[in-house]
Amino acid sequence: MQILSGILALLHKLMTRHKILNISGESGTGKTTLALQLVGNYLTNSHPFEECCIWVQASELFPIKRLLRMFKIYPEKVSYLQKNIFITPRNFTLSTYFDQSQLFEKIINGDTAIPPNLRFIVIDNISNHLRYEISKYKDIKFITLLIDDFYDSQLLPLIMFCQRKGIYLVLLHEISYDPKAEKNQSFLFKLYDRLDTLKIGLEYVCNRRDRRVRIFTQDYCQEFQYKLHDRGLEIK
Repeated sequence: MQILSGILALLHKLMTRHKILNISGESGTGKTTLALQLVGNYLTNSHPFEECCIWVQASELFPIKRLLRMFKIYPEKVSYLQKNIFITPRNFTLSTYFDQSQLFEKIINGDTAIPPNLRFIVIDNISNHLRYEISKYKDIKFITLLIDDFYDSQLLPLIMFCQRKGIYLVLLHEISYDPKAEKNQSFLFKLYDRLDTLKIGLEYVCNRRDRRVRIFTQDYCQEFQYKLHDRGLEIK
């Protein structure tokens, strides 16, 4: 078994109590890198390698070149991860909110083949298409109905499915500046804050020269500065 250190050791410990992970941050802070680092190391942490991941390309393509760089000194791990991280849709990202809804429904209802050894479902970026749909309308009642539909027909069923199967659900969120709050926030953060999740916030500090990660749950909070390398996030 590989001895994990730094951020991975902490996350693995917290994941014994939390099956849902929310990773949020601005573009370039390392959200996808951290998700890949976490999943890749978890699946190959001990022999024999037996578990797998479904990676949903909701709005971002799977970073295959990053995977190869991250594990390049471990050929056995690279080979296993390439075969056991199942990317869907295979060669493109989801186009619409409706496409995303259909894909989640297929996964939950068993219309898509689910490997018996599935350990992770990663969705990058789950709120992107909902944000676009909401931007089309000004009627607050219709927007509220759309958000309720997203929660009732997409998010909650996916969470319940993962809980029943003992699967880790990793949700990636892009954040942007909210002029009303005068700070950066993820889209629909209030909705996700209602869930008992392991939250991981990545942000720039000191005029974007440094980066900081904030890891918190309902009863825990810790902050670290980190560097972003090809091999992943490294706590400073």
